[in-house]
Amino acid sequence: MKKILTLLLSLLIQTTFAQDFHFSRFFASPLSLNPATTGGVNGDWRVVAIFRSQWGWSSTISAFQTFGASYDIAVMKGKLPRKDFIGLGTSFYSNHVGDAKFGNRQVNSFFAIIQIYFYRLN
Repeated sequence: MKKILTLLLSLLIQTTFAQDFHFSRFFASPLSLNPATTGGVNGDWRVVAIFRSQWGWSSTISAFQTFGASYDIAVMKGKLPRKDFIGLGTSFYSNHVGDAKFGNRQVNSFFAIIQIYFYRLN
């Protein structure tokens, strides 16, 4: 029992993160802002790339650099009732901090079922 508890705690410690990625223009990265918008595009697909460099102007301090990219697509448009559709997407984020190159990388996959409701306001 003690070995199982130690194993579970070690797995839990390895998968915890201290901080999310931060972007100055967070609204330009819709999947990191709200994953439920996966596939909710006016066209057929959406590609987003965003980059942030903090303190890059200083020669004595190494910059914090964060990069993010995402892709999502709306599938089965017009094949489901009431103009519903399914959204699929993926995203990648990379964060590097300082001279020690401390950082992390994260890959996410998204799935959303978007249901459209129309109500008459009479």
